[in-house]
Amino acid sequence: LIPQIQKLEALLKDYEEQSTVTWPQWTCINYAFRKGNRDPVLRAVRKQLKDANLPASDLFDEDLEEAVIQFQKRHFLKADGIIGKATCAA
Repeated sequence: LIPQIQKLEALLKDYEEQSTVTWPQWTCINYAFRKGNRDPVLRAVRKQLKDANLPASDLFDEDLEEAVIQFQKRHFLKADGIIGKATCAA
């Protein structure tokens, strides 16, 4: 039972840390990012999604699109794979 509690505490800590991360809102207030776009801020987005399968890149590729869709689903957003105002706010 103790190892299970420790795992739950670690998950809670990770979740709390993620909840304090903010998306780079200054860039997607005026426009949206979608597959095929290239921008330095997409490197930060990849880090903030905390997906080990996402290599550091400024290209919005299929892997990043899938990670964004998963993020949108977890936050009850329209899961379209586009980083727009609502996704940034979440």
